[in-house]
Amino acid sequence: MSSFCLTEHECWGRRREAKHRCRGNKAALALLAEVQQIEANGGMMISDGSRRRTPGGGRSAAPPSWKNRGMWIGEVRGKPKGVNTVKITLVGKLGRTVEKQGFTLAMLRHTPRMDKLPKGIPRPEKASETTYIVYIGGKQWSRVKKALRNPEDDAIVEGTPMWDQEYEAMAVFATNVTTKLTQQARREEQRAKAQQQAAAGEEAGSGEEVAAGGAAGSGEEAGSGEEGGL
Repeated sequence: MSSFCLTEHECWGRRREAKHRCRGNKAALALLAEVQQIEANGGMMISDGSRRRTPGGGRSAAPPSWKNRGMWIGEVRGKPKGVNTVKITLVGKLGRTVEKQGFTLAMLRHTPRMDKLPKGIPRPEKASETTYIVYIGGKQWSRVKKALRNPEDDAIVEGTPMWDQEYEAMAVFATNVTTKLTQQARREEQRAKAQQQAAAGEEAGSGEEVAAGGAAGSGEEAGSGEEGGL
C-alpha cells in the first residue's frame, strides 16, 4: 500500500473543505425544513397573487411574503420582554382641532409608503391607513396655536402612543409640541447667538493683546528711565 505525506498547508485546506461541506449539509437541511413549513402553512403566492409558488421558488422569493408573517410571529411568541419606553413622533397638518377644558383634541391619518422600507423585509402589497387621535395639554397648545394658523407650517408632536381598541385608532398623549417653522427660527437664533459670542471672544482677545502690548511698552520705557538715572 502506497503512503504519502501532506504538507501543513494541504492538511489545513482539506480540513476547511470538510468543515464547509458539513456546514453546507446543515444549511440545506434547515432550508428544507423552512420550505416544508411554508408549504404546510399554505405556501407562498407569486407577486401578482394568481397562483402559488413551487416549493423550490417559495424560499428564494424576495422579499418574503407578508402572508407568511403568522409563521414567523409564532416563532417569537412566548414570554416577550417588556419595553422601558415607547415614543412616537407625528409631523403634519393637524387639520380640525377641538378645544376642551384643559386639553385640545386633534385627529390625523397616515398611510405609510411601502417603497421606502428596507429591502428584504416582508411588506403588504397595500398599506392600511392608521388613524391617530392626539391629546394635547392646554399649556402646550397655547404655545403653538398661533403658529399653526400659518398654512405653510406643520405641527411636530412627540408623545406616548396607546392603541384605543374602542375607536380602532392610535391614541397619542402629547409630551412635547412644536412646529417646523418654530424649530427653524430657534436654530437660526441659536446660530446667530453663537456667532455673536464668537465675535465677542475675538474682540476680547484682541483687547487683551493690545493691553499686554501697552503694558510691555510702558515697562520698557520705565527701564530706559532707570538706566538714564544711573
